[in-house]
Amino acid sequence: MNRDFYKNLPHALDLNEISNSNKLQSLPDDWHVIITDIVNSTIAIENNKYKDVNTIGGLSVVGITNIQKDLELPFIFGGDGVTVCIPSAFVPLAAKALSYTAEVSEKEFGLKLRVGIVPAKDIFEAGKKIEVGKLKVSPRYSQTIFLGDGIDYAEYLIKKDPNSKYLLEKVPDHEADFSGFSCRWKSIPSLHGEIVSIIIKGLNTDLNSADKLYDSIIREIDLIFGGEEEYHPVVVEKLDLSMESKKLIAQAKIETKGFWNRFFLIQKFRIEHLLLKFLMKYKKDLVIYNGGKQTEVKASTIKETFRKTSDFRKFDGTLKMVISGTTFARKKLELYLEELFQQKKIAYGIYVSTEALMTCLLFADTEAEVHFIDGSDGGYALAAKEFKKRLASLKS
Repeated sequence: MNRDFYKNLPHALDLNEISNSNKLQSLPDDWHVIITDIVNSTIAIENNKYKDVNTIGGLSVVGITNIQKDLELPFIFGGDGVTVCIPSAFVPLAAKALSYTAEVSEKEFGLKLRVGIVPAKDIFEAGKKIEVGKLKVSPRYSQTIFLGDGIDYAEYLIKKDPNSKYLLEKVPDHEADFSGFSCRWKSIPSLHGEIVSIIIKGLNTDLNSADKLYDSIIREIDLIFGGEEEYHPVVVEKLDLSMESKKLIAQAKIETKGFWNRFFLIQKFRIEHLLLKFLMKYKKDLVIYNGGKQTEVKASTIKETFRKTSDFRKFDGTLKMVISGTTFARKKLELYLEELFQQKKIAYGIYVSTEALMTCLLFADTEAEVHFIDGSDGGYALAAKEFKKRLASLKS
């Protein structure tokens, strides 16, 4: 009966509107919370594997959502992992997909993917809450919003104990469908000099007080950086497809096996990219017929669509943003956040790079199309490192 819980949620039209009681509903207690993350992701990122880390996070989502494509699921991408909520009936199939994803992660990318599946009922029995909202970002993309302490508690349950009962073990006959996943774009340089990855968590557990705090923080960020149109990290003029083998190998690893198969697939990608670059330059569209099926490639508007369907800011109980700005603006923001930290109102982490990474295109040409955005060099993961240090210092 709760299968379409998320699909039927009313949309909020602005991030500041999301706490409206009419826009939020509690996650049904017969659903489950899936948490995935790369073990020792910070070390992997320091070894220049940040693109691989992001790729596995994207695969975690697409493998689950492809189980039944008409089923809308709430999820948040966090750089080195994801949070996804699913109905209980889909747990066995999700376990197969995630077990396969973990195998691909380890065999093809040398990264250990930790997966936990926690019944919402267990979270609620511990006195925790998970409120779910849906933010209308564009006609083609709705973003999940999580409020409450339940997601943090689910992470605690799977990370506190290496033998936690919630950790997923390898599932026999595992399989996953990764169709719709793509990772072929160059990093996007900042127009203003810096790409700032930000993680901010309010420390007041009262939802009304927390909402007012986040609202004031978002307004201050808009004031400092000049509003969304100014600080959006995806710059249409800077979007470009990669032609480099080292940038395309991740996609090839996902789609096929064997050196020569991957070699020829990369050449195919390059030919496709040359054609798409031409179509984008001259604002042309293309209709492809394959087996009687017609597919339209809307190259004339593809860059604008990517900008509109990017998840450069999100909220899962913690505000996460990847924004473009000047050094002056970022230092001003740090002073503002540090003041709130000293008042013990927030914990925060910031990481500065010069480029944004558009990791994945999921569910292409559907209403659920989304592009994951992170700071290059592992922005979210390295911001999280600073965030955890500040949070620990408040508890000591």
